[in-house]
Amino acid sequence: MKKGLLISAILGVTLLLTGCGNKQSKLVCTMKQTQMGMEMESTATTYFDSKGKATKVDMDMVVDAKSETAAKAALSAMKASYDNVKQDGSKLIIKETIKPEGDDKDVTIKEAKKQFTSQGFKCK
Repeated sequence: MKKGLLISAILGVTLLLTGCGNKQSKLVCTMKQTQMGMEMESTATTYFDSKGKATKVDMDMVVDAKSETAAKAALSAMKASYDNVKQDGSKLIIKETIKPEGDDKDVTIKEAKKQFTSQGFKCK
């Protein structure tokens, strides 16, 4: 009997610590494209709360400008559009976190997937 209570107590504490029942999910969408001789790989990871509503989107982009000179020239233009841009040789690395506001707070996984695929992303 004591052994059963101990196992139940350990199981209960484990469930509390691991957050069972507070299920979050995510949608990962990727896209590769070439513009003006530069190759860009984008990954959008959208996180959803237990109610299935979007909580944030992490955007990661890597732009290969093919040369350090071209990357340097594109850097200032990218900084005008994005807050977190870094140059690494011929590549520009962009990382942004977007918090849903207004109507976007109610975006579901299905709606997010539809929006990203309409922009050319492939989602998993």
